[in-house]
Amino acid sequence: MNIGRLFLTLFFTLSFIVCAFGQNFQEKIGEYLLINGTHTQYSNAYDQMFEMLERQFSNENVPSSLWEELKKNKEVEVNNVLTLLGAAYQKNFTETDISEMLAFYKSEAGRQLVVDANTLSENQRAEVSQFFGSEVGQKIASVQKELAADVSQVSEFWSRDLFKATTEKLSAKGYHLPH
Repeated sequence: MNIGRLFLTLFFTLSFIVCAFGQNFQEKIGEYLLINGTHTQYSNAYDQMFEMLERQFSNENVPSSLWEELKKNKEVEVNNVLTLLGAAYQKNFTETDISEMLAFYKSEAGRQLVVDANTLSENQRAEVSQFFGSEVGQKIASVQKELAADVSQVSEFWSRDLFKATTEKLSAKGYHLPH
C-alpha cells in the first residue's frame, strides 16, 4: 500500500512539473509573439476582416450595436490564433531558443526592428546582424520555410473559421451576404 501511494505521489508530482514546464514554455512563446509584433498583426487582421464584412453587408443595414457585439471577442480570438501559432513555434524551437529570441526582441535593436527596420542605427544594425548570425538566428533561418508554412496554414484556418462563424451569426440574425 505504501509503495502504491509513493508511486502515485511521484507520478502526480512529475506530472505537475511537466505541466508547469510546458505552461512556462507556452507563456514564453506567448510573450515572444506579443513582443515581436505577431499579436498586433493578428489584431489588425481581425479589425480588417470586420471592415471587409461591414462593406459586404452594407446593403443589409446591420445595426452598429450588432457589429460591436460581434467584435467583442477580439482578444479571445486573437489569443486563440496565438495559441495555435505557439504550437508551430514549440515544434521548431526549444525553450532556450525562445528565451534568446525574447531577449533580442526586448532589446532596443529588437524593438526598433519591429517598429521600423529602415530606421535602425548603425549600432542597432550590428546587434541585429549579430543576433541573426548567432546559433538561434541561424536556426530561425533554417526553419523559416517550415515555420512559414505552418503559420500560413494556421492563419488560413483561423481567418476562414472566424469569417464563417461571424457570417453565420449575422445570418442567424437575418442578415445575409449578397449573392
